[in-house]
Amino acid sequence: MGLEAGAVLARSYRLLHTIGEGGMGRVWIAEQLALERKVAVKVLSDEAIQSQAALELFYREARATARVDNPHVIRVLEVDVTEQGWPFLVLELLVGETLEERV
Repeated sequence: MGLEAGAVLARSYRLLHTIGEGGMGRVWIAEQLALERKVAVKVLSDEAIQSQAALELFYREARATARVDNPHVIRVLEVDVTEQGWPFLVLELLVGETLEERV
């Protein structure tokens, strides 16, 4: 994945640093430029965007999560595609300990 800290996605989100990486992509802390707030941005990997099944799962996850209105479920703020063709989700940024740290 050719994204680096400082990159701006969709002219709206400046990537600051990664906070996680998995089989489908990477999660970044980003700044939403217009509102000057921090958000989480999940970007699919090069490998994942080559798989129709992974793309369908990504969009299904976005739609399903966006439908849930519960304080225990992270809010999806936006879904879009970068100029390079990488789909991404913008999520509320939650601050706290990870499950690994808790356990």
